[in-house]
Amino acid sequence: SGQIINIIQIPILYKVLLQESIILLIILLINKQYLKQTILYKRVSLINIYTLWIILFFSTAIWLGISVKTPLYTALILILSALLVGITEEYIFRGLLFPLLSKGSVKNGILLSTFIFSMWHILNINTSSVPVLIGQLLFTLGFGAFLAVVYLTKKNIIIPMLLHGTYNSLSF
Repeated sequence: SGQIINIIQIPILYKVLLQESIILLIILLINKQYLKQTILYKRVSLINIYTLWIILFFSTAIWLGISVKTPLYTALILILSALLVGITEEYIFRGLLFPLLSKGSVKNGILLSTFIFSMWHILNINTSSVPVLIGQLLFTLGFGAFLAVVYLTKKNIIIPMLLHGTYNSLSF
């Protein structure tokens, strides 16, 4: 998801965790202050999810800071990174953009938010070959539409977040 933190010399998985945490925090604040978009969810507060990620990130960093080279460290950070990317992207694309773009037509909201979601993944050009990137862009069109329909029908952002995060975790 971009090159925001390249100036800091930290392992790539920590970059992903830090970068996604910063993006999610900024988007949460923008929504709270300016957009005021209602995010549909049940039984779990998005702020509680973000607090959980902060606790997990720092406790994991402290606990594993002693043994950074272990396979357990790598696996845990990889899973946390993938899940956090899913949470952040779903909050942005299904939680905020989809409802805003659906004001005139739900179909247009699905198509536009999915297209923007797919184009967001063009940021992976730095880490993927062009054929792999094209495949990812095509996949994200279908996956994004599926996640939008899940959010629309279940009226709960947590479900697409978990589906997206789980897919990311399994795709590494």
